[in-house]
Amino acid sequence: MSDFFVKQCKHFPQDVVYVLGGGSSLQGFDFEQLKNKFVIGCNDAYQLGSEIVEITVFGDTSWWKHHREQLKFYKGLVVTNKTSKGEWSQLNIMKRLSNEISDEDGKLGWFGNTGVSAFNLALLFGAHTVYLLGFDMKVCDRTGTANWHPNELSKPKAAHYNKFMKKWEMAARQAAEKFPEVEVYNANLDSQMTLFPKIPREEAVA
Repeated sequence: MSDFFVKQCKHFPQDVVYVLGGGSSLQGFDFEQLKNKFVIGCNDAYQLGSEIVEITVFGDTSWWKHHREQLKFYKGLVVTNKTSKGEWSQLNIMKRLSNEISDEDGKLGWFGNTGVSAFNLALLFGAHTVYLLGFDMKVCDRTGTANWHPNELSKPKAAHYNKFMKKWEMAARQAAEKFPEVEVYNANLDSQMTLFPKIPREEAVA
């Protein structure tokens, strides 16, 4: 990972990286438990503040246009692989690899999914262990919601998650080939993603 990222990160990882997705399983979760951990958040996770989410990743132009004004108040590092240029210095743009997990500095995989990009960034930071939080890959049966936060831009359905899962299968396979020493855990026993071993969230954040 380049010195550019290393110098800007308060808690540069030596071992463990948490990737914070948007799944509704995190509704009611005490995010304060993630303080003093190295957390890469997807999209709206920046609203938790830089003391919890040190890096925010996004890849969709529509999301950027909707959040860019509020995002200016976020004090963490913002990373994207979207193709258009950013409008202020806080935005760090990496080259987008459409369907490839990157093992090179300055390049970041996409697979049409911000979660994969955040996962790839965790790998590039040299993590030995990656915990995925909020990667449910489904709409909550109880509440009918898909996210732990309000989402004004999209209402995912089962078909969307089926598409995401096919891309995740490609990404996971490539990650295992390029980063065979990294252990990845899905910290949601109820997740529909079965690509990585599942463990209780309490165990992951302990």
